[in-house]
Amino acid sequence: MATLYGISFLPWILFSLVGGILADKFKKVYIISICHLISLVILSLLIISFNNDNILLLLIYILTFLLSSTEPLVHPAFQSLLPQIVTDNQLSKANSGIQLIDNTLNLIGPMISGSVLLLINPAKVLWVNALTFLIASLLILCIKTPENTLVNISKKESLSKTISIGLHYVKNDKIILSGAILFFGTNFGIHIFQANLVYYITDVLGYTSLHYGLILSIAGVGAILGAILAPELIKKFRYGKILSISTMLAGLSTMLLSINTNYIYMGVFLGLSNMFGNINAITYFTLRQKVVKKEMLGRVVSITRMISFASIPLGAYLGGILVSHNLTIISILILAGTIRFLAGGFSYFSPLTKSKNY
Repeated sequence: MATLYGISFLPWILFSLVGGILADKFKKVYIISICHLISLVILSLLIISFNNDNILLLLIYILTFLLSSTEPLVHPAFQSLLPQIVTDNQLSKANSGIQLIDNTLNLIGPMISGSVLLLINPAKVLWVNALTFLIASLLILCIKTPENTLVNISKKESLSKTISIGLHYVKNDKIILSGAILFFGTNFGIHIFQANLVYYITDVLGYTSLHYGLILSIAGVGAILGAILAPELIKKFRYGKILSISTMLAGLSTMLLSINTNYIYMGVFLGLSNMFGNINAITYFTLRQKVVKKEMLGRVVSITRMISFASIPLGAYLGGILVSHNLTIISILILAGTIRFLAGGFSYFSPLTKSKNY
């Protein structure tokens, strides 16, 4: 289970760089719109495949992989679109608003879909989901953006050269690079445990799916609080301090999960971990959008995301190995929290925190 969980993140590692190049070379709203239309087609094929009497698992796997592969193409375009349509002073609130909507939908979405599935055939619900891609692809085209932020990438310039420029930029920007390394470490710690979360709650602790849902709901509230608090913290403190301290606090919250197995307690401390994690994400997104040149932002977003996500399959795989070798979940929680805490400690002494400007 943990290995499959880690594999689901592979498209981010494989296709992020392509997404970054596209974001810098072409109009961002077009990229997002086209990717949503591609998702519509792939999901439609998936639904048709599900309705066949003889379901081909290989085809399902391929289509699912392709569907998840559009997101790494969308993310750099979306992240680099924001500085084009809001001012620097509005970036933290804009990022916070996006995360707030996302977290709220993640919280209420399963409840709504569960209720709908009781009334409507699952296949019809999937078609409604497919329709949302069409709506999103049309709505994004309503956003007006300037043309002068596109980088002039020559047709003769090789793909490797274009990527090399982006890698060189990230390598030389120690603030952005330190942030990417911070998230590499914290993602590694998170997913050592996260990949085994369902197993721990339902199999080890013996909680029902209802209890599991309550734990996730409480944790989701924490993420929402993080999105609300982030802009206020960004106003008062430096980016580096917020990133390092919130990461260490997230690590402590993870370690404290090992003390008690009450489902309310677990929900609260998962919520605290999510709250600090969301503060992290919003702070780094805002910092990156302010620091990086707009014409380079797509590639920088894709490279830093690729670096930070590269540890997720490793963490998930290690978590699976540790469980298979009968290491207790309590030990895994302490290990995961310690790694997150150390990642925050690294950040505290890195250029990310030492910078006087940020």
